[in-house]
Amino acid sequence: MKENILCIETPLSLHAAEELIQFWEGIFKTCYDQFRPILIQGEELGQNRNLVYLLRDGPHIAGTCHMTISQVRPELAGLGEAATAPGYRGRGIASALCRRAAEDFFLAGGKACFLGTENPAAARVYQRLGWRSIPSSNIMMLSADDQLPEEFLDDYFRNISAANAVPGSPAQRITMIPLIAAPHQWLVLDSNLGICSTRYVVQKSCMGLFPKYQSCIQNGGAWFAVSTPEGRTAGLATAVPEGLGGCRIDGFALHGCSRALESLIEAACSWAEKQNIMPCRAVIAAEESDKASWFAAFGFKPSGPAKPLSAGSIMVPAVEMVR
Repeated sequence: MKENILCIETPLSLHAAEELIQFWEGIFKTCYDQFRPILIQGEELGQNRNLVYLLRDGPHIAGTCHMTISQVRPELAGLGEAATAPGYRGRGIASALCRRAAEDFFLAGGKACFLGTENPAAARVYQRLGWRSIPSSNIMMLSADDQLPEEFLDDYFRNISAANAVPGSPAQRITMIPLIAAPHQWLVLDSNLGICSTRYVVQKSCMGLFPKYQSCIQNGGAWFAVSTPEGRTAGLATAVPEGLGGCRIDGFALHGCSRALESLIEAACSWAEKQNIMPCRAVIAAEESDKASWFAAFGFKPSGPAKPLSAGSIMVPAVEMVR
């Protein structure tokens, strides 16, 4: 079976792209319009490599998986679209495709690949293939040297130094995964997107994290990232216009990267000011006085209680700060 697996890299022909999109939409029952620019125009070239592994039975696609390899940090990749056509299930096709994709990635120097699954049966299949769950998340990681996810994350974020915040882009599609998967001190990392620390709340997204951040732009807002000189994403922030006027700001950075957080808050507020979407507001979990102190240092002042924030299955009291 393995010798019949094809690997195709974007940009693809219009016919090949539409065939894949139709296959995935039929399997996953969701719209794949966002994939067309990536598959057909190779929109992310220079930021990510996108490879599709597939197995055919004559004219029919029997199964696929899709690997995205960061070109900023080529040792990181994400796996998605692992799918088998209904008439071909139970033959180990998805396992063979994922195994081949991982083998190719590691042979090329890859170190860690991430995927997300909420399906316990699928998770057990991945575990048999060597994938390990990241604690308090639906994210799984496969390491080239069988390193545990906790060990990899500790090593990956050791001796971090950060640069200035820049507008978010597909360059962070993969590199944001280890950042969000790592445990952080704050409960609510970004109230605009409902992203919480895996120290307290199960993170359910993996390859779906980047689309969450891109939704800020689609809703008239912006998002920002801070990367190390080596391309590791060390912090993220969002700026989202509010219906009643003003702009809601939030963000987080690795513990100890104070310069990163400063740069993110300033970038988000500066964007709102340039867009004339004022005032800037931040909604912060009431228990996180240290985060409130960070915002206070940038001119945000408490304005009273806010609607409780969702933190997984619980709602936590919140306060609003205005600049």
